[in-house]
Amino acid sequence: MLIERVVILEQYNLNLLLEESISEGYKFVQKLIDDYTVGSNKFNRSGETLFVAIIDEEVVGIGGLNIDPYLDLNDVGRLRHLYVLPRYRSSGVGKNS
Repeated sequence: MLIERVVILEQYNLNLLLEESISEGYKFVQKLIDDYTVGSNKFNRSGETLFVAIIDEEVVGIGGLNIDPYLDLNDVGRLRHLYVLPRYRSSGVGKNS
């Protein structure tokens, strides 16, 4: 498994993540893509980051860290838009190692 920090989201094929998440009733992967596209959340503020997990050249997971918008503290983060394809859950994708 390869974990990559996202610099340009458009370079990744997220179609499978999007389709699977929607089929499970989750809209946050679409929201991540939409917010990134319009520029309202690119995970590019100081202390923020976005990662993808890749197995066999396929994006199998995504997740980011934003500064918490509800606290006036720049050292408190919020995990956002974490999604792992169902077949890779419980296999260590998304696990802190």
